[in-house]
Amino acid sequence: MSTSRTAALSGPELPAFRRILCALDVQRPAPGATALASLIARQFEAELEALYVSPGPFDPEAEARLERLVASLEPSVAGNARVAFGAPAASICERATERGCDLIVLGSRFRSDLGWQFRDDVVRDVSATTSSATLSVHDRDRAAAVERILVPVDFGPATSRMVDWASSFALRFGAEVQLLHVVSRERSAPRKGDRAALEELEARVAALGVKVGSQVLVAGNIAGGIEGYNESCEFDLVVMGMGQNDDARARVTRGVVATLRNRLSVPLLSVHASPFDATRPRVRSASLQREESRSPRVSLADRR
Repeated sequence: MSTSRTAALSGPELPAFRRILCALDVQRPAPGATALASLIARQFEAELEALYVSPGPFDPEAEARLERLVASLEPSVAGNARVAFGAPAASICERATERGCDLIVLGSRFRSDLGWQFRDDVVRDVSATTSSATLSVHDRDRAAAVERILVPVDFGPATSRMVDWASSFALRFGAEVQLLHVVSRERSAPRKGDRAALEELEARVAALGVKVGSQVLVAGNIAGGIEGYNESCEFDLVVMGMGQNDDARARVTRGVVATLRNRLSVPLLSVHASPFDATRPRVRSASLQREESRSPRVSLADRR
């Protein structure tokens, strides 16, 4: 790592992960999730724990599958695997809170747009409930690598935070950052000041020694524009923000993030406008409340 990048990372403004929770489904594992979680933990020098949530009673075979799944990772990771029991989303959020994890990594299976919103979605519920950053990794994702990062910005409350996270990743991985502002065709043109604001963000990232570019794109809708741009430019990571306040902008942002988690074939990291706070009260989504009502309170078992 160059001297300028080392100096940038030592500054007080850029965020960093300290504890990472990688939630796994040992029945239908997403190897890319464990590989990327391990890579991020190594680059950020963070603690990493693997978690499998069993909806039924203790299953020795499930624990054995979990051990085999993480055996190929670094010894420090392979030796830190746990099995929990209960509702998956609630159990993951509870363990992340208990451990003070600032990142949750989840494997995610691809779904078509048709009907996906009618099913309980663990990734969606976890990201909507936790104050931790959430990284979803599809089972179809490429080998773990972070060389090009896409940051779709809407100049909302989470913009500064997501740009900081993208910069932090870029400095650690030696990656490039592309800032993208998508304007829906209904509006037909960027708002006055959008281009200047985008250039200001670009200059801020460049000042850290990161290779960065920016573009304004007009598309039929925001999610479609981001998806199409990612397909044409082939990024390795998409970083997006989720607002804390339940206003119109936050609802749109959550809708776009949820849609892109379903559509994109690359990992998507969602971060909140405010820094991670393990003590902040959580607002539980409707599907998560249904899940908790059907399942007993989680009981974590450390069999080691």
